[in-house]
Amino acid sequence: MITETSKKVLYAAVGAPVVTARKLGERISGAGDKVTDLRDKVSDELTKELESWASEGEKLIQRIREREGVEDLVDDLADRVDLDQIQEHVGRLRENLDDLLQSWRSSFKPAATPPQKIEVVEEPKPAPAPKKPAARKPAAKKTTATAAKKPAAKKTTTTRKPAAKKTTSTAKTSA
Repeated sequence: MITETSKKVLYAAVGAPVVTARKLGERISGAGDKVTDLRDKVSDELTKELESWASEGEKLIQRIREREGVEDLVDDLADRVDLDQIQEHVGRLRENLDDLLQSWRSSFKPAATPPQKIEVVEEPKPAPAPKKPAARKPAAKKTTATAAKKPAAKKTTTTRKPAAKKTTSTAKTSA
């Protein structure tokens, strides 16, 4: 029994993809047939609709051609609109626009002014008044304000080398 079951499982594992592929193929071919039928149906309907629009357009154009008033209407509109007058008016508007644009541009440019001559007029100096001897005041003591004006003296630090040792050699001579 176990051997039969294991054989069936093995066969099922091999046969399952084959069966699934076959069923999928049948569905696709069936769907393809449905799509083809639907495409043909839609194409026929669109062709009928296009023909009905074309026939209606032909009828409308024919009715417009048969009317005598259309030509009169076109002539009347042409008489009312004087193209020469419109072109002349557009030309004047263009000139006004150019003038306006030039004045606008010039308002942003600095105006060049010619250099002006400047005359220097010296006023006559009045005669100096006779000098009176100045009264001398006693010399004021230096305050901190005047001391502050002078730069502070730099402090320098110097290091002294130690004095060299004097060595005197006294040679004792033994006699």
